[in-house]
Amino acid sequence: LSGVGDPQAIRDNWALAMECQLPAALLTCLARVITVVDASSFAHDWQDTRKALLRNEAVVHDSRQHPGRSQEMVGQLLANQVELADVLIVNKCDLASDNELQSTLHVLQ
Repeated sequence: LSGVGDPQAIRDNWALAMECQLPAALLTCLARVITVVDASSFAHDWQDTRKALLRNEAVVHDSRQHPGRSQEMVGQLLANQVELADVLIVNKCDLASDNELQSTLHVLQ
């Protein structure tokens, strides 16, 4: 699960940065949160009931690196990412089979 982000956490962290008057936050604005969905793997990953930490155990050996999020199921992480985004971009359509693409689009609708 490379690049899985929590849109609400992004918004909350941005608001905190504004409150703290961090220079980068003061020079910009957060207008939208965009989620990029991998058409070739999303429909399969959506149904993954493993915890994210177990899914990525080859990469992440210490759950303290990602407290809380690593204990959520893969499908739930993806659901949160998709449901809370302002904009969805379906990527890698050329790598997806027709079935994978249709399944991904069906889930996203």
